[in-house]
This record gives sequence, structure tokens and C-alpha cells, in this order.
Amino acid sequence: MINASNSSWTGERVQQLSKLWCSDLTPEAIANVMGGFGHTSDGGRKAVIGKANRMGLSAPSEARP
Repeated sequence: MINASNSSWTGERVQQLSKLWCSDLTPEAIANVMGGFGHTSDGGRKAVIGKANRMGLSAPSEARP
């Protein structure tokens, strides 16, 4: 488990994720745009998906017709 004080999810990054999640980008592309996920083996894709889920953001397939 990541210590909250070491988390890369600052308020600014949470806002950025919210905006990017509503775009046509994949979670992998969002992680690439945001950067700062070098500590993960998948480049941040799972971190982006997990945070979006915890924020209650709808899945891309639900958000787009």
C-alpha cells in the first residue's frame, strides 16, 4: 500500500485526471500524458484506472454512446 504522503495524486493531478478521463484517451494514454508513474510496471495504466474508479468516474464505455 502506498503511503498517502508519498502519493502522486495531488489536487492538480486529480483535476487533470478528471478532464482527461472525459476525453477520448485510453487509460494508458492518460498515464502517458500525466507522467510520474515510473514506479509502476504498467506505466501507470492501473493507477489511472484505480483512481478514476475511486473518484466515481464512469467507465469510458458508459460515458460514450
